[in-house]
Amino acid sequence: AQKIGIGSISMENLFLDSRVRENYLNTSIKTSLFKVSDSMQFQNVDLNANTNNQEINCGLTFSDKKQQIQTSGIINFKSILVGGILQGGFENSELNILGNRITINNDNIISYNGNKISILNFLLQKDKGKIQVDGTLSKEKEDKLTIDFDNFDISMFNPILKNANIALAGQINNTITFRSILGSPFFTSNLVVDSLMLNNNELGKTFLNINNTATSGEYFVNVKMLHKTKDIAQYSPLTATGFLYPESKTQNLNLAISMQNLSLKVIENYISSFASDCQGTLNTRNLTVKGTFNQPNIHGNLVFNN
Repeated sequence: AQKIGIGSISMENLFLDSRVRENYLNTSIKTSLFKVSDSMQFQNVDLNANTNNQEINCGLTFSDKKQQIQTSGIINFKSILVGGILQGGFENSELNILGNRITINNDNIISYNGNKISILNFLLQKDKGKIQVDGTLSKEKEDKLTIDFDNFDISMFNPILKNANIALAGQINNTITFRSILGSPFFTSNLVVDSLMLNNNELGKTFLNINNTATSGEYFVNVKMLHKTKDIAQYSPLTATGFLYPESKTQNLNLAISMQNLSLKVIENYISSFASDCQGTLNTRNLTVKGTFNQPNIHGNLVFNN
């Protein structure tokens, strides 16, 4: 097939081959371009799977074949059926996303019993930063999945955020915990970003406390940034507290926001249609943001300094 697509996902020059060899079903899928969005796409994707009634073994490779700032990857997954439980793990796998090399450890275990997916010691590592995943995916509230961040460089996410004119820097730490992830999922996070930078402007140490444990469809948000310089005592450039309702059609936002000496440079990209070369700072103690994501209602007083 020359090109097929579902929603924003599309594939070009798709090739599919499946045949039985030596009691294994060998399936090969190739595509010259697998596009998730404008900012996320993979070239020369090659997926090979060998399966029978006891094993599932898969290999995935992709590469844009650039000499510099390459995006490529090799992912191998092997598993075997034991006592009605499919158990396996990733082996000799790594990703290279725009020149950022991420490795996957070999001593991880992933199992599936028909109702639950269990993950043990799944580790992504980039330089000295790590993301570790442990726990269980199921419909049960008692089963939890934890994602632990240890000095992981958040600039890795910039290719995804490029279309929104967002460039991040800093190291993320602490934990996100999910429960009932295959049923009615809810989560809590107590993430901390050290030395957060937005569009090359330092905002400071940032605390991200977000959860949806109280009411279905309601997300509590408490974000606070703490910045300290040599000449000024510690202050909070931005604090946001309140609720988000992503699924609502009438109100998505109910936030209270305060700003203290927030540099206009931080928002310069978003007001470029009517302002440029911004200087000075923003201050407010009583800004409220309500309404929808497309039409937010913002009320309060802003003070511009310098």
